[in-house]
Amino acid sequence: MKSQTVARRAETIPQAPLWLWAAHYLLFLGVLYLCFQGFWLWRSSIEGITAVVFYRDFWRQPAYMAGTALVGLLLFAVVMGAEAYPRGALTGPPRGSYVARFAGRFLRVLLVVVLVVGSGAVVQELLFRAVR
Repeated sequence: MKSQTVARRAETIPQAPLWLWAAHYLLFLGVLYLCFQGFWLWRSSIEGITAVVFYRDFWRQPAYMAGTALVGLLLFAVVMGAEAYPRGALTGPPRGSYVARFAGRFLRVLLVVVLVVGSGAVVQELLFRAVR
């Protein structure tokens, strides 16, 4: 008897529409693209910083490799969160509109991506101004 009531309750819970799932994964592809571009921006910034700080030093290559590894791990964590966090708005129990919950969560993810990629641009710009 208990399993029947659980099954009925599961059938009555409204699911997120299919178009919202498609939008989620299309927007996720956009986040992947932004993070890829952000990685290359950070990589060139790290390359410039290590060239200035460790001009002809032994530590230039290890510092460059460590910097790119750290930035790569940071962006990997951002990408993993960018898929899971908005998806939680689509799979959880409905409290209000799925669209509004998804939009709010995706905007928060976009804010994090813009901060991480934008900080790479700021570092690169500061480096260019310092070297001139």
